[in-house]
Amino acid sequence: MNFLFDKQPVTLLMADDGLKIYGLQDDKTRCLETIAWSDPRFDEKFSQNLVAKLKATQVTMISDSIEQHYRKERILNVDIMNRGAIVQRKLASVFSAYPIRGAIKLKDKAKSRRGEEGGGIGSSTYLLAAIPENQAYAKTLKMIEKTYLGVRNLGLLPVESVSLVDTLAKKIAKDKQFEEETGWSIFIGQHTSGGLRQIVTKNGELALTRITPIVDSDLDAQLWASEVYQEFEATLGYLSRFGYTPQDPTDLIIMCGTETGRILEEMLGGQYERLTCLSAERAAHLLALPKPVDSEARYADPLHAAWAAKSMPALSLMPRSLKEIALPRKGARYGVFALAGLIVLLLGMLGLKTLSYLASEKDLAVKKTALASIESSYSQEVERRAGLGIDIGFVNGTVAIWDKIKDDGIDPVYFVRAIGSVLPADATVTEIYFKTQGGAPTSGGGSSGGTPQVQAYSDVAGNPDIMFIIEFTTNLDPQTGNEKLGKITEELGKILPAYNVVLSKSLADLSFTGGFVNEGTAGSSGFERSSAGNKGEITIRKKVNDRAVGTR
Repeated sequence: MNFLFDKQPVTLLMADDGLKIYGLQDDKTRCLETIAWSDPRFDEKFSQNLVAKLKATQVTMISDSIEQHYRKERILNVDIMNRGAIVQRKLASVFSAYPIRGAIKLKDKAKSRRGEEGGGIGSSTYLLAAIPENQAYAKTLKMIEKTYLGVRNLGLLPVESVSLVDTLAKKIAKDKQFEEETGWSIFIGQHTSGGLRQIVTKNGELALTRITPIVDSDLDAQLWASEVYQEFEATLGYLSRFGYTPQDPTDLIIMCGTETGRILEEMLGGQYERLTCLSAERAAHLLALPKPVDSEARYADPLHAAWAAKSMPALSLMPRSLKEIALPRKGARYGVFALAGLIVLLLGMLGLKTLSYLASEKDLAVKKTALASIESSYSQEVERRAGLGIDIGFVNGTVAIWDKIKDDGIDPVYFVRAIGSVLPADATVTEIYFKTQGGAPTSGGGSSGGTPQVQAYSDVAGNPDIMFIIEFTTNLDPQTGNEKLGKITEELGKILPAYNVVLSKSLADLSFTGGFVNEGTAGSSGFERSSAGNKGEITIRKKVNDRAVGTR
């Protein structure tokens, strides 16, 4: 789940002296290690801290180097479809030598071409920023790719911490019950690299940032405070170019220890009523950030690192080389998140299906019990009727065959009446075969009590045939019997002019003359017939283009 939600965010602070790895664990912000850029074990230490110790899946990269370039430019307001391209062209023009660059739109609009605020086409002020693609960036990028880390953002510390300064100033103002709101805020804090970082904001936007070297210890509180005071005075000189005057209400916030704070309040307290000297731990508490550990009170690095990891990115400097690594991994993270959601959904659906299945199983058991009871009653009734001489199975089979023949458009009564009118007294029909369309052969069982056996079967050619098995009840010689069969065939042909009536099997003749295709039960050859010598077969086949079978 850490892969999805980053419960332990990680910030890589790229300073001039090396890479600082900050992890946010157990409500604490800790710098696990500072790896010098020239350290021969750079790769090993990077992997040990990020993979082995933090088990990180993605990082936030923040540049805290001296070489950061800023410039404010007015850009024409165009439609949203073309705005990005216009900004990118301006960046390429201003910072052509720096491929790592980005822009952020400031809140205050520049005056339009008509000279009216918000009127006409107008233009907006953008803060353009860039850093060089140096060795520090290349080494960090190489290790990110090697350890399969995702990258949340690459930003600049002063820009990402503008919201930190603004939020902290408001928290202090509320805590100290300051009534008047100021437009200027100045945040001063030393970094572990030894540099003093000053961030100046005006109306919640970056106005100026400076990082300068000072003494790297506050054991001599007077010396440390004096150097901070001197750098602050130098910053005021720069601010005068932006229209700042000492009379402007200013929130001045300095990260320091108790003793150095007392000295700075003596130096600046008379000039700045809204001066606040506090430790990094106190600032983290006001900002609701994890508590900095293993760090001195004057160091602001942990605050910036935690703020960058917790807040939404303000400015993205993601170059193509970094996007090629970060975007696929970000897509994979979202893909896993979507997959996890899908799994939860499927589990929920499976639960509902399981409940439905259990209910159906219970209902099926009840119905099976009812069916068993009905079948038992049916079996008893069949046995009772069998005792009365009624064969239920034979009746059901006969009805099924009758329905099949009727469904195929054949009227069997028509043909039975026809052959019955020409049969001599010593002949009887023992079996009838109907060759129909659209179904497999169906047998109605053997004859019983002089009732002819009736079978229906399919003809792949689609030609309906009817065949009668005729048996003589007296012993006749084949010649006499065949003469009678020929006469029956001739008379039947006259009654059925729309059909070809042929004698398909003579007495004592086991061959076929009609060449019928067998569609009966497996293993049979031709029509299934008796081998007795006193049986003959007459086949009736509809003539082509004549009326349907059984119509009159």
